[in-house]
Amino acid sequence: MSRIAYGKLMRFLAARLSPGSELGLHLTAGVLTLVAAVAVFGEIADAVGEGDDIARYDERVSQWFYEHAFEPLTTIMFGVTHLHGIPAMSVLSALLGLWFWRRHAPYWLLATAICVPGGCCSTCC
Repeated sequence: MSRIAYGKLMRFLAARLSPGSELGLHLTAGVLTLVAAVAVFGEIADAVGEGDDIARYDERVSQWFYEHAFEPLTTIMFGVTHLHGIPAMSVLSALLGLWFWRRHAPYWLLATAICVPGGCCSTCC
């Protein structure tokens, strides 16, 4: 490898692993985590689609929870479910956005504004 190519590679790696820049370590770790999560989800979806052991195990666990449901835990879990619905998440996201705005954190405000609608849309579909 030539000295110029080596220098460019080292600068690129230093920029990707720098915790100080917004597009450095956070972006690199986020992309790697996303790729790993998609791969794991794909494997799980494939196994469930083929009716592998994980699908049968999931059915048994679901049946166990159904048979052992009791109050007040059921009501509490319905509350948790509704707390993560679109209306509640919209209010909580707006409060988070306001907090970022007051703390003068435009990067995190923009990240919230980009990520939250995608998460809400994925829960409706």
